[in-house]
Amino acid sequence: MKKYDKQYGFSLIELMMVVMILLILASITVPAFQKYMRRSKNAEALMTLSTLNRFQLIAYTEYNRFSHCTTSIIPPSSVALWQEGSKIKADFPCSDDLEFPLSDGSYVHFFYQTTAGKYSGANTLDPSIPAADNKETSETMLNVLNGNSGSCTGAGAGVTSMSGVSLGLEASPPAGYGYYVASAMANLAGGGIDFTNDGGCSLVFQVVEVDPTVSEGFLIGPAIVYAFQD
Repeated sequence: MKKYDKQYGFSLIELMMVVMILLILASITVPAFQKYMRRSKNAEALMTLSTLNRFQLIAYTEYNRFSHCTTSIIPPSSVALWQEGSKIKADFPCSDDLEFPLSDGSYVHFFYQTTAGKYSGANTLDPSIPAADNKETSETMLNVLNGNSGSCTGAGAGVTSMSGVSLGLEASPPAGYGYYVASAMANLAGGGIDFTNDGGCSLVFQVVEVDPTVSEGFLIGPAIVYAFQD
């Protein structure tokens, strides 16, 4: 008579224990991986703003003012695509033909913008500079384009924009005072335009001022990553 070996399987309890272990591991590793990805993407912004800072200082010595730059999205890339956390194809026009650190047509995660100003007298903007390239320190600096839904600082925190003065610029600028605020914003987690709730909003900014009491004296602030905790 032929004998058959017994076949053994897993019980339901054993399967449930395996699933629970996998869920616990996922809850630990997925957030850590997301944090790592955000940090790696932030490197793009930090490197770009660092290079832009050097270009702006050189431009100031040549033109006696900082340059205004922005991001111009190239179709078929769009604001909607950028809001979903995807890279966008863009140009980076600057006043005074300043060379932006990224080549036109580059694919980037961040929307870049530079706001600049120069004062010829106390509380008086230099009239020789086009108004589009010369902004008061009291104007909004960090309300970067994001589909007209507020700014990266987040309506959930009761703030939809930040002025230059709130970032540390002079409230009553003296004659010869100049500045620029460079910013980079991205929704690194994706998930739409609600930057305040999905935890994916990353805003990197840097403030540079001219001290009129010192010949070519620049006050260079650190590059700050804002809007989510590492």
